[in-house]
Amino acid sequence: MVPNKLLLVLDTWVIASVAKFGPEWADSLEVLTRILNNCHSIVLDYENKVETEYRPYLDKEKFLRKWFSEMMSKGKIKLRGLTKLSLQLYITDDDKKFVELVVNTPDHILISGDSDFVANRGHLDFTSRAIRIINVQECKNHL
Repeated sequence: MVPNKLLLVLDTWVIASVAKFGPEWADSLEVLTRILNNCHSIVLDYENKVETEYRPYLDKEKFLRKWFSEMMSKGKIKLRGLTKLSLQLYITDDDKKFVELVVNTPDHILISGDSDFVANRGHLDFTSRAIRIINVQECKNHL
């Protein structure tokens, strides 16, 4: 059974995978399509850091521009604040913003294929905050 109305945080890796036709572009494309067509929403930050990171890929790829525009017009993009966190695990500031965002969502789901996230998803920094990091293949089972 698919849960209703999930608020999801998408790592830029998912967006970039579609724009670059990376090895997992088909799975990433399917995830984006399912989010758009089902009752789920994505979460961006008030400070606009995530959208700024998405922007080069949205500008490059017509499908992504259309997807983002439709998400906006359907009210499927929600805004939340970033919570400054002290993490034991070293991750770059570019990646850290996704963790600081996902803690402010009720579902605590971060979708990523980034090895920094996926390989470390069992780390105490994530598990102690009930953050679930799922890759695009796993995500297809949740949407």
